[in-house]
Amino acid sequence: MRTRIPLSGTGDEMDELGTTLNGMLDRIEQEVREIQRFTADASHELRTPLTALRGNAELALLRLRSPEELRQTIEDSLVQYDRLQRIADDLLLLARIDASEVIFKKEAISLNVMAADVGDLFTPMAEEKGLSLHVEKSVSVVVYGDGGRLRQVIGNLLDNAIKYTPAPGQVTVSLGQSNGSAYIQVADTGIGIPAKDLPRVFERFYRADPARSEAAAPGAGLGLSICRSIVEVHGGAIEIESSPGAGTTVSLQLPLGSA
Repeated sequence: MRTRIPLSGTGDEMDELGTTLNGMLDRIEQEVREIQRFTADASHELRTPLTALRGNAELALLRLRSPEELRQTIEDSLVQYDRLQRIADDLLLLARIDASEVIFKKEAISLNVMAADVGDLFTPMAEEKGLSLHVEKSVSVVVYGDGGRLRQVIGNLLDNAIKYTPAPGQVTVSLGQSNGSAYIQVADTGIGIPAKDLPRVFERFYRADPARSEAAAPGAGLGLSICRSIVEVHGGAIEIESSPGAGTTVSLQLPLGSA
């Protein structure tokens, strides 16, 4: 795969053609590597719940079980089924976005109302962990896009913030508009992300160091990747700032007036 067209070094037309073809081969090789890594990561994520399901079934068949034990086995299996379903749904969504097969609605959306509504949904989850969740008020901010998908983005960000923030902590959602763009920020006072992991947090299946992963329920590492895909389809951008022990802030921008 590393074979390339040798160049004479004269800079003539043949060298220019060889340089162009070598660049194309480099890009193809990179794409192949990405596909191989994606396949390996997907296989790993699917193998974990499948192994747990098989183990539960084998243990249940080893000896006679009481109704209570069988019920617990079924409940444990349902957790793994839910995990498989989430991974399958996320992979399908990403694949459809990549293939431009997802039809995004275009409707006027009040980000203020949306952020408040999603915040209300996650408030009980935050309070159960001993956290404070606050959605700051601002002037009316309206964008055009798919309300359901943008809700999904805000929900994913709040879910992450709550998972990775120990009590007593705080999660804050702020929004506004500037220079023709709307912005939303989800900030927490959580455990933060090491600098070495920040460049890769939006990659599919990427998760930070084990200590951070163990701080929350296991996931597939697709949430932030989905957020980025949805925001970019809307013509926006998303970025993250974080320091270990100092919390994390995720900022996204969306254009005002068009999607």
